[in-house]
Amino acid sequence: MSDFFSSLPRDEEAAVVARSTLRTAPASRAEAVLRRHEAELLSVDGVEGVGVRDGHLVIYLRDEAVRSQVPTEVDGVGVETEIVGRILAL
Repeated sequence: MSDFFSSLPRDEEAAVVARSTLRTAPASRAEAVLRRHEAELLSVDGVEGVGVRDGHLVIYLRDEAVRSQVPTEVDGVGVETEIVGRILAL
């Protein structure tokens, strides 16, 4: 895993925090953070997709085991995770 991820918080309890307590940012800032880090986030095995919702990043995960491998915050923008299973292109 890269140095980028090793420097970010990964408290498993924080990863499941309610959306209302996530650290939010203006949508444009969250989108800029996503653009800067999208490739790195998607490189984590088990991350199926990423996006922005309500001023925070959303990381879509294959299963619960992946949650501990993703940060709870990126560049000051909160991260929400959702378990979606494996996503296959049709």
